[in-house]
Amino acid sequence: ISTVDWIPRFQAAVQDGFVPKIARIRVMFDGAKFSPDNNERSDKFASKETKRFNLVDSEIGLEVTGRDVSVDDVLVERCNASDHPSNAVVKEMTIDDVIKTLLSREDGRNDVLQEYIVIKRKAGGTKTHRKLFDKLHLRRPEEGALCLSGLTEGLRKNSLNIARELQRARGVERVITCTRMSRQKIRHVVVTDDVLLADRLVQNGTIVLSFMQFERMFER
Repeated sequence: ISTVDWIPRFQAAVQDGFVPKIARIRVMFDGAKFSPDNNERSDKFASKETKRFNLVDSEIGLEVTGRDVSVDDVLVERCNASDHPSNAVVKEMTIDDVIKTLLSREDGRNDVLQEYIVIKRKAGGTKTHRKLFDKLHLRRPEEGALCLSGLTEGLRKNSLNIARELQRARGVERVITCTRMSRQKIRHVVVTDDVLLADRLVQNGTIVLSFMQFERMFER
């Protein structure tokens, strides 16, 4: 992160002509990592309100949760309040179906797919699968989630590469599930490498990107 100046990319992403439309970008810091002075706890530390700081303008800023308040809880609550998983179209699919979906719109435009795919690990797999699962943050069964989407052309190409890697991994379909979800009701995209947080967020109908995926978001 320290070697990349993200501000120009963030500024481009919140411009009116960018697709998909991004209303705001927030970098979240976890106040739960800091202990109250003198080991005393106050009710104000438990508030879900955050301190907000604008970086360049009101669309790009930082937020810090209160002491003893997990940023994970704040994110889950915020996403749950506005995303609508109950309205999502859910359909199990194969890796071949995932690749066909990601190949269905190759015209170079952003955000043309009407769905995204959630991949989860349901069983152990083999030693051969371990390296791939580690890279995709699916290190343990029933933990974590991988979202493949076409929010941008860069993400679609990256998602296609990941799907093809999974396709080449012999027997992997026996230990993963692939679920088609509707793109239409998505209001939040969260970037995190935390597998437990990712698991909680996808249950709310939120798209989660790993940092590796986020780096590909602004590529063509």
